[in-house]
Amino acid sequence: MIKAVLAAGVLVFSICQAITAQSNASYYTASPLYAREQIAQMVQLGEVKNDTLIWENGTTYWGAAETITELQTLFTPAAAGTVTSGVYSRKQSLRRGRTSTYALLKGPFNADALIEMARSGALTEGSLIWIGERRMGRWVPAGTVAELKPLFRDEMPVGTPVKRFQLGVGIEGNDYSRNGIAAGAALSACFSFIPALSAGMRIGYFNDIKGLSTIEAGGLLRGSISFKKCTLFAQGEGGFAMFTENTEENKETANSYFAGGKLGVLIHLNKVKLGPYIGGGFPYLFAGGILLAF
Repeated sequence: MIKAVLAAGVLVFSICQAITAQSNASYYTASPLYAREQIAQMVQLGEVKNDTLIWENGTTYWGAAETITELQTLFTPAAAGTVTSGVYSRKQSLRRGRTSTYALLKGPFNADALIEMARSGALTEGSLIWIGERRMGRWVPAGTVAELKPLFRDEMPVGTPVKRFQLGVGIEGNDYSRNGIAAGAALSACFSFIPALSAGMRIGYFNDIKGLSTIEAGGLLRGSISFKKCTLFAQGEGGFAMFTENTEENKETANSYFAGGKLGVLIHLNKVKLGPYIGGGFPYLFAGGILLAF
């Protein structure tokens, strides 16, 4: 049984690593647009340095301030007021029919950091987020980033802390018994790597009061959509099961496996969530119960 639990743990760890890799994508946020004169003032005040990340409006490139052509003279005092090859003055910019504006970049941030910024109000639906590589990416509104959409649809209140770890206790009935319905409890522990997806482990014990008991241990993968007052979830699970029959006619222990899925809804009650779920799988065909999550 211990080997079965360890094997399930290795499986869950592998899933977690894959999810973590997906959630480590880097994003950058942009400040309002500034004119060159404003950038020059920031340089004098020490707010912008030669390695500050800056994006020139209308281009697909961003980089250190000293690499932006029209800003290079701000970091070479000896060249101030002169025009050298590849360096444009404001007059030349105007001759080309445009006045450049620039945004200061902050980052890189992963998806979790963006979620915290959005929940604190520091990031709005219209805030620009850079997605992709430096020379191959694009600016998109924060409201179009998948991980942030629920926040801007008011499905989760601003200011809600980011909760990653969740424990659950379920009271469940299923048809593990040969003679009818078995009942018992299950304990689950999940870690959320992105808002809508979490992975963890589940341990359960069930008994039909007629001598047949079941212990199961395995991993689970849960997808969820959270609203202000409830959370909808779908869960897949699998692992190892140990059946013990202890009756006058037979005393036997057998090892097997289980696999199945569950659908449920959790009502938000202050610091806990409570709600029903139903499911099915193998070797049981039906399961239903109440889950308390905190």
